[in-house]
Amino acid sequence: METVTGHEFEQRLSEYLRRAEAGESFVVVVGDRSVAMLVPTSPSPNWLDELFRRGELLPPERPYARVSRTEPLPGTPGFSASAELEWQREERL
Repeated sequence: METVTGHEFEQRLSEYLRRAEAGESFVVVVGDRSVAMLVPTSPSPNWLDELFRRGELLPPERPYARVSRTEPLPGTPGFSASAELEWQREERL
């Protein structure tokens, strides 16, 4: 995530808004403090392609499709990493 000074952000606001619309994010600093973050409201349609292009994300070696399950998903109460790992291992067998 790029860091910009408050002065630069103010002077080039329209440029930073266009870049945010294209999927980029920025942290605005004043002095030595982070005071704001500009992020896109939704991912750009080609955000995965951009991550692949920059080498920040590698494409999968093989297709993987998650099927519907009744267990909690990661980040929700009741989620068990051990149970998820066991389930994924069973799916590959």
